[in-house]
Amino acid sequence: MTRAGGSESSFEGAAPADGGISRRDVLARSALATGGIALVGGGATTVLIRYFLSRSATYDGMGAVPHGGELSALTPNDKFYVVTKNLLDPAPRLSDWALDVGGMVNSPGTYGSLAALQRLPQQERAVTLECISLTVANHLISTAAWRGVLLEDVLKDRGGVKTGANRIVFHSADGYTSSLPLQQVLANKTMLAWHMNGVPLPSRHGFPLRAIVPGYYGEKSAKWLVGIELIDHNFKDFYDGEGWAKHPSKTFSRIDVPAKNRTIHGATTLQGIAFAGVRGIKMVEVSTDCGKTWSKATLKTPLSPQAWVFWTWPWANPAPGHHVLTVRATDGTGVLQTPTFERAPPDGASGYHFVPVRVA
Repeated sequence: MTRAGGSESSFEGAAPADGGISRRDVLARSALATGGIALVGGGATTVLIRYFLSRSATYDGMGAVPHGGELSALTPNDKFYVVTKNLLDPAPRLSDWALDVGGMVNSPGTYGSLAALQRLPQQERAVTLECISLTVANHLISTAAWRGVLLEDVLKDRGGVKTGANRIVFHSADGYTSSLPLQQVLANKTMLAWHMNGVPLPSRHGFPLRAIVPGYYGEKSAKWLVGIELIDHNFKDFYDGEGWAKHPSKTFSRIDVPAKNRTIHGATTLQGIAFAGVRGIKMVEVSTDCGKTWSKATLKTPLSPQAWVFWTWPWANPAPGHHVLTVRATDGTGVLQTPTFERAPPDGASGYHFVPVRVA
């Protein structure tokens, strides 16, 4: 089989007769990826596992610098936020790894190695990911330069999409699933990435391959990817089963400098970030009087339209006394960030970030 441009197809191996990805295939691949680890125990073991999951496994302490610290445009890999549902994460071996592409594609098949996938056109792009559990003040948001292939090019290499396909399901080596509307995923230039900030994906970030789905909360960007499936019906993925949001990321803005309860001496510069997924950021405004009046901040050009935006605002003549600083953003479509406070999860946080300070 030949792709456009005349190079050999990277099709390797056979697909299931119906073109789909069977649960047996996914589980078999998962067993290989994790080295066949199984956990079996009695009541005490179950309690221990639940305690670990509730305290450590779901929201790892590794994350971007929280507000009050200094951020770089690209988050170092060891500072990039980590979220996992697992007691033990998969540890795939490249010798066992493969990617199945099935369901409603014209030429279902398997990329039998990472090298086979890497024959497709490659690109690198800065994309910000944020956890749905990000509050207006915490650190579960990070940006990396991801290198890989466009999902669109993979599907073209598989002969294109069959009429009627309207959803995609990503299958991970740990049994995790993520499902989204196919048209939106393609419009957002979803990637299958194997490099993160110039090096192979670290294990905790999905080695050897993960999805990068711009515009949606990070749990939709499945790690340890072993399968892609196109379907024509609704599919309840892992977090759908938990009742979590399916909508795109909300508009978010944050004050990083100064930190809350700081004492300020004279003129200072407020700094922070704003992010609205693939919609981009049109404007950021800051207030030094708890939202009574607003001033337009200066925006720094982001690394890509899908990356966070850094902003600054010079507070030239702060009056002595106590002040409550706040920030709001307008996305690229002209919609103002909602001031309505909402906790996260399951729907994603909303509301403005408030920072009390004192001017000496």
